[in-house]
Amino acid sequence: MDFNALRMFVAVADAASFSAAARKLNLPKWSVSRRVSELEAAMGVPLLHRTTRRVVLSPAGAALHKRVATLIASLEEAAVESPDQFGEPTGELRISAPNYFGTAFLADAVTQFTQRYPRVHCDLYLNSQPMDFAIEGFDVALRAGPERMKDSSLIARPACPIHARLMASPEYLQASGVPRQAADLAGHKWVMQRGLPSIRLESKRGSATFRPQGPICCDDIFFVREAVRAGAGIGVIPTFLVDKDLARGRLVIVLPQYHTLASYVYIIRPGTRELPRRVRAFNDFLLEYLETHPLSTSVV
Repeated sequence: MDFNALRMFVAVADAASFSAAARKLNLPKWSVSRRVSELEAAMGVPLLHRTTRRVVLSPAGAALHKRVATLIASLEEAAVESPDQFGEPTGELRISAPNYFGTAFLADAVTQFTQRYPRVHCDLYLNSQPMDFAIEGFDVALRAGPERMKDSSLIARPACPIHARLMASPEYLQASGVPRQAADLAGHKWVMQRGLPSIRLESKRGSATFRPQGPICCDDIFFVREAVRAGAGIGVIPTFLVDKDLARGRLVIVLPQYHTLASYVYIIRPGTRELPRRVRAFNDFLLEYLETHPLSTSVV
């Protein structure tokens, strides 16, 4: 099988675009398109579904990509490594993560990683949308969980706990009253994050579960934080996003005797045995980084 044709196919699949793949490979678009078409003809099945907006893998293409993508990446690494550099991670690393991870810790972590491994180019996509490793070509993804994945070919490893607390602004509490026990929460306004229909609180004396009611609901935790800080109501916010707000008195922990159940940062990667060296290096580095930069504060 033609290695260069496979390499072009993988590039097109990863970029979901012939034009982007051609730019990455520094080749004419027509050349990439022709070689991929020849590969499809040789295999006797369509590997890509072409639309006016993007290129999507067919079932046969997804199966082929799963088999050859890691091999292609490893061969490309080997091709650029000289004997005195053998073992140094190289190449492009595609990372998916929620945008608040990027602001909270990932920018610093990736900066340190690229300083340690200067031959790795990190390409980050910061959003919380569901991802498809095969179609979008990610090497690593970070998600907050418990992580439940439909794709059994992926491995999710818990890396660091995330603690969240009930927060409100001093102005809101002064106007609406300070809750003294869990039952008092029912009479308060809430800024809710979509996907959290109920909240379970734990304390030394027991637990309580309740369903918060509006008036505001949003899928972005930064919006929740800003609305709570503006006095819109009570919200559940990860403590690592409000360190400065708590220290400066812009936010207050509501019912400090209670805490929510901890979730985790999960590092998600393909379940293939032979991962590219850059992926293994990033996984190891991120675990090391989160051990020394935990996403928790003294208020937990």
